[in-house]
Amino acid sequence: MRTWLSSIALSLAMSVPAAAVDIRFGFFPWPSGADGVTVAISPPMSGPNSTVLVQQTNTAGYSTVSECTYFNVLKITATQFEIQHKTCKDGTPVKTDTTITMGWFAIHQ
Repeated sequence: MRTWLSSIALSLAMSVPAAAVDIRFGFFPWPSGADGVTVAISPPMSGPNSTVLVQQTNTAGYSTVSECTYFNVLKITATQFEIQHKTCKDGTPVKTDTTITMGWFAIHQ
């Protein structure tokens, strides 16, 4: 029985094409006083419909407001994407008060 199931699993694995995964990552210097940046992807991703994750790496005191803020990724293409710093309350853009380093990770499948 085990051999038969192993043969089926092997047959299925060989008949289904492997999903191609394209991954890029890096760090971007976010300038002080900016409420948004454009990050270039080089070399370009294999397609425009990628998922991008971002995380600021030096998190002490970068916001000019005392309320909740977040970094929003938008306008993703194969060659670039944008990040905006916004308020949680209503999405108003917020300028940073210091230079931060933004880590990013893009995946296209």
